[in-house]
Amino acid sequence: MFSVALFRNGLSPSALAPWGDGLAEQSLADWWYPATWDNVAPDELVVVNPSLAARSSSVDSGPEALLRGVLVNRLTYARQIFSDPALAFRTRARDAARLNDAELAEAPPSRSDPYLRWLAHGERANPGSRQLDFELAVIRSIARLRDAAKPHAAEKEFIDLPGAVIASLHSGVNAANVTTAVGFAHELLAAATWLGHLLRGRAALMPAFIADTLVDWLPEGSAADPCTAMLQTHAEIAVGRRALRRCAERVRKTRRPYLLHPRRTIAAITAPAPLFDLGE
Repeated sequence: MFSVALFRNGLSPSALAPWGDGLAEQSLADWWYPATWDNVAPDELVVVNPSLAARSSSVDSGPEALLRGVLVNRLTYARQIFSDPALAFRTRARDAARLNDAELAEAPPSRSDPYLRWLAHGERANPGSRQLDFELAVIRSIARLRDAAKPHAAEKEFIDLPGAVIASLHSGVNAANVTTAVGFAHELLAAATWLGHLLRGRAALMPAFIADTLVDWLPEGSAADPCTAMLQTHAEIAVGRRALRRCAERVRKTRRPYLLHPRRTIAAITAPAPLFDLGE
């Protein structure tokens, strides 16, 4: 679907141990220890931990700081792909100029509509415009999640569920760990965050609780619901939608984790990596 060289910054995800190594066989109860943003491991941010969303944290070490770094990485990447003449995106300069710090210092009120436009474009659309809508949606959704992490933020004003799915897919952080406004969908957001590791080229173990959600949210046919459509689109990019559903059904039946590897063509996906310090 995309034909963009992967921007890498540091250790490649493919060089990391699979996501879930030492974690995938744990029950959800094991994940819900009294964590703080200072001691939680990056891989643990796939699953919601109520103590993270409930506890305040410092500006320098909490979710706002983490998401600020993710946003800088994504902006750097987006500017690179739209300024590289070798990529030949037919995007008007004034449109590409929307990728600037001033616009994204505070999340705009348009919510997820750029991403929904991107989903509706279809294959015949101008690839530059389509790619720009995609990047703006990812960046704006991460920016909204960052704003929801700020002290005393009016959470419901910053993030809606489609935006939370986008931010979780592309930030490595389950949005329900940042704001309780989307806590009702923490299982969906966990599946999206988990899928994001495959999108960035990293192998991942599929635990049973992720399989249960994927079976429910990856129907055989097309979907009108934007959250389902987003999962389907990204699943197709990462490993293939049908293949992912087959694996999910297998894990749901056996209750044993299954190791998945991303497609070899994953280096053509628009995803900077790593998103934040992986503690290596």
